[in-house]
Order: sequence, then C-alpha cells, then structure tokens
Amino acid sequence: MDYLMALFGVLLLILPADFLNRGKLQNVALHDVLARSRYRFAWLHWVNAADVLRAWGGVVLLRSVLGRIAPAAPFEIVLISIVAVAASIGLTIKQVFFSHEEDVLLAPCAYMIGLTAVFMPVSITLLGLALGIVVAMGLGSLAAGFAVAGVATGGLGVIFKVPPLIAACPSLLMLSPAFCSVFLQRRLVLAVRPSYGSRNAPLREVEVQRRGR
Repeated sequence: MDYLMALFGVLLLILPADFLNRGKLQNVALHDVLARSRYRFAWLHWVNAADVLRAWGGVVLLRSVLGRIAPAAPFEIVLISIVAVAASIGLTIKQVFFSHEEDVLLAPCAYMIGLTAVFMPVSITLLGLALGIVVAMGLGSLAAGFAVAGVATGGLGVIFKVPPLIAACPSLLMLSPAFCSVFLQRRLVLAVRPSYGSRNAPLREVEVQRRGR
C-alpha cells in the first residue's frame, strides 16, 4: 500500500492537470492580463486550482510514506531528489503538450505555489510570492517575478533557519522557469479561460446624423 501511495504521489507531481481539461485554455502575456479587463479574472480556473492541490498533495503523500519504505535512507535527500526529478518531468510534459506556440513557455505559477507551500512555512511562502508578484506586475515580466520569488524564498529560508536542502528545492524550482525563458529565448505566458463573449461580441449599429450645410 505504501508503494502505491508513493507512486500516486509521483504521478500527481508529473501529470499536468491539463490532461483532464476538455476545453482549450488560451495563452496570454502578462501585459494583456493587466491591460485588458476581459482577462482580469480569466486566470481563475479549475486547472490552476488543481495544479496547486496536486503539487501540494504529491509531496505530502511522498513525505508520509518514504520513511516506511526506506527507513535507512537519508529522508530529506531522497524526498527532495524524487520531487525535483518528478517536477522537472512534469514541467517538461506541460510545455511539450500544452504550449502550442514555438516562442512561448507556459508559466507554472499555480504548480510552484503548491510546491513552495508544502516545503516552506506559510509566512515565507506568502512573502516570497508577494515579492515575486509585485516585481512581475511592476516590470511586466513573469520571468523577473519567478527569479525574485525564487531568490526571496531561498534567502528567507536561510534567514529563518529552514534546513538548506528543504529551502533549496522550491527556490531552485521557482528559478527554473526564469532560467528556461532566458536560455531558450522564449517569453512566459499565462493560461487563461478564453474570452468568447468579448471576442465574438456583435457589432452595434450606430446612427450617424448628417449635418446640414
């Protein structure tokens, strides 16, 4: 039973929630989300909620059974190694199957929130993510937001004496989207609900009054 729970935890970390989504999400730059009212809450969809829960739940399941499966192994090293490998595979799958444009990368915001929340104390998670969000909105760059959030999370972990390996895992995973964006020369985008109502809104007839000479 412990092995099945461990396998399920790994699958949660690997398989993107998008596989269960029959509809199609739309890739939108952060600038469009901030500038256009129809995208303002379009990032609030069930796929993001599922990504937060599966990242959090996958690590919790692994943490609960690894001690019984391999009691003699160094717990932190084994847990972090499995999480790092599984998360890397999952992020790669998400990019390959759900990024339909060659010059963009999907920003795994919800997934990273779930991972950070399970490893770090709530205060560090909220402060690190808040700094990343402020920088991303201020500079209009998701890559900059991920970079600041990753550095802030790791730095706060050191300050508040979180074990180094535990602090390093979410910090490095948070930095990975920014690194990939710069290295591959691709921009990070958000997956949002399509705004069909706004896009296909009917044209209105406007009466034009003719001026007499």
